[in-house]
Amino acid sequence: MKTKTGRIGNCNLRGVRLALASMGLICTLGFFQPSYADGIYRFTNCYRNTSNVATGTGFTATVDAKTMTEWSGASAKVGNVNGKPVCMYADPKQRANLFGNTAAGGTDKFTENFINGTKVVPQDFMMFSFIAPKGTKLVPGTVTLFDVNNNNAPVQTGLHSNFRDVKADPILDFTNLFSFSETLDFVGAFFNNSQDPLDASINFVADGTPILPITSSPGCEVGASIAPNQTCEFSFDLPPGTRNWAFEIFADAGSDFPIFDLVATTIPEPSSVVLLGFGLLGLLIDVREIVRRVS
Repeated sequence: MKTKTGRIGNCNLRGVRLALASMGLICTLGFFQPSYADGIYRFTNCYRNTSNVATGTGFTATVDAKTMTEWSGASAKVGNVNGKPVCMYADPKQRANLFGNTAAGGTDKFTENFINGTKVVPQDFMMFSFIAPKGTKLVPGTVTLFDVNNNNAPVQTGLHSNFRDVKADPILDFTNLFSFSETLDFVGAFFNNSQDPLDASINFVADGTPILPITSSPGCEVGASIAPNQTCEFSFDLPPGTRNWAFEIFADAGSDFPIFDLVATTIPEPSSVVLLGFGLLGLLIDVREIVRRVS
């Protein structure tokens, strides 16, 4: 017959083995299961100087909370996607050439003069990118080009993007803000892009592996006509080990209205310290349970 001490020793040994197995399982799950973004995103919109005479040499914008940490502006042009005109970066390889700035504690508004004499001439385009948590929204009527050389006089500014909302990671809603229908020319999601999506000063290009399939709400597939105020929801699954993801929409409502939207995020790697903490917690729970049973 085994003594009580012997039983305790055997139980403790078995408990250590169980704890080590639990710790291994926790680490395995932590490293190899799909991880999710930390709720900080990069949003990119297209704007146009709709004036026929005024030149934009500055830009101002406001969001609905003091959560915007980075922002930048870059020259844009009308490109071609699936035979349709869309707004695109003028030079995908260069850093933002119009303006760029940061706010360590976050801000809800900014006003920037363009650098090095750069400008947005009549009927030309620019890309505006900012970094903020999901749910951060631009305040309508506050996003405006202005002319530094004309007492900061506002320049007629047209939005060429939709209203988008990150509902979850990654589930996105896009709403057609225009008074006319638009056609979806391209809808794409990409993971493990080579650039860091959370650097607002880089003209981020989604060059990673395409994610398929992309699930869309009814009537929101490529080629569909999206009615004014219609909301489309898109979602996709992230493969294990994903480092970052990006989601792009190109649409148009005629040759005068190219539309571009981009949402991108970085996915933080699981902390080894946190995983070790879970393992030690499992060890403690196993040992306490064994002692309770033999007491």
